[in-house]
Amino acid sequence: MWQLTNDSYLKFTTLPEILKRPDAKTKQISIDNKIIQEDQTENTEIRPKKVHMKPRLPVLSNLLLKPKQAPTSPRQNKEENKVIKKQRMEPVKSVVQIRSNSNAPQMVKKLTSEKLDIKESPLIELKPQKKLVTLDEYEIQEVIGQGSYAIVRKGVHKVHGEVVAIKVYSKERLYDPQRARAVAKEIQILRQCNHKNIIRLIKVVESNKNINLIMEYGGDQSLKKVKNLSEFEIQLVFFQLLKAVSYLHNKKIVHRDIKLDNILINAQKEIKLIDFGFATEVDGYINTTYGTPSYMSPEMLPPNPRYNEITDIWSCGVVLYALLFNKFPFSGHTEKELQMKIKKQDLHIQSADEEIVEVLIGCLERDVDKRKTADQLLKTLWMICLD
Repeated sequence: MWQLTNDSYLKFTTLPEILKRPDAKTKQISIDNKIIQEDQTENTEIRPKKVHMKPRLPVLSNLLLKPKQAPTSPRQNKEENKVIKKQRMEPVKSVVQIRSNSNAPQMVKKLTSEKLDIKESPLIELKPQKKLVTLDEYEIQEVIGQGSYAIVRKGVHKVHGEVVAIKVYSKERLYDPQRARAVAKEIQILRQCNHKNIIRLIKVVESNKNINLIMEYGGDQSLKKVKNLSEFEIQLVFFQLLKAVSYLHNKKIVHRDIKLDNILINAQKEIKLIDFGFATEVDGYINTTYGTPSYMSPEMLPPNPRYNEITDIWSCGVVLYALLFNKFPFSGHTEKELQMKIKKQDLHIQSADEEIVEVLIGCLERDVDKRKTADQLLKTLWMICLD
């Protein structure tokens, strides 16, 4: 320490002299207290504030059904941590230890005397990556369909001019895991299908907010909007529907929502079965209720649903009945009344040819074991003439 004396010369003050001062002790105490406070602030745990964040939007690759890895037990984690700790604690050999190895000089001598044969690695040919497909390639046009979870828009490719239908699923509506898995299942099933009367999936484009299914354009007119079809046109439409259903059932796929709204028709009276949102693979029996009430089979109704792919045949029968007579075979003011009539009310068929009646009865048979399959219906007199 330096201080000025009376004779204006700098004088060095030693540590013992400083400690003899009356205020030295109080200053030292205040310094010690400050150090203790700093230590306490460093040791205190700073807890972050809880931030309420929105759940992450689902990713399509995570929606696709993958086998889950078995969770590791606490004991297994403890053993793995011990191994990692042991590896970290192992001492690294020093240069002295390496030099003390008796084999080292011979190894060096051998390496220097031998001629090294270094082979050149072959050149790796880099293939150009495929261009990512985005919705920017399409001109998005008007809405041609809308459901509970998705909307369907018409699209035109900007280069090729190909007309497509784009089914848009908003990820914000897919927080329900069951619904998200259904979308993944729909994509998987559509990728399996290759039939002229089933809508074709071209590609899937995923963005941060949406999952977009780009499909072939089957027209914007469903059977629900078509009126006054002739008997031959109805026969032709139903024949194509049975062909599509037969294809699905032979692949053990049940649609579960066959109805007038989900059958598109063009000017040439060619149909496309669409909307596989409720479709699933079946192996045995299913115990969950899906579909549209007026088209549901008796075995699909609550409280004890138990059905297989033959439930689609009942729905086909309802479609045929509605096309022929412009009304449903069973109706009710309430859902409970409708379910009761589907289970118990007799089927009333207006004047129709015997060949048509045979098909209707074969479809709308309450006994599942007696109900005809799609392949059997295609062999009836009314259908076989078109094959």
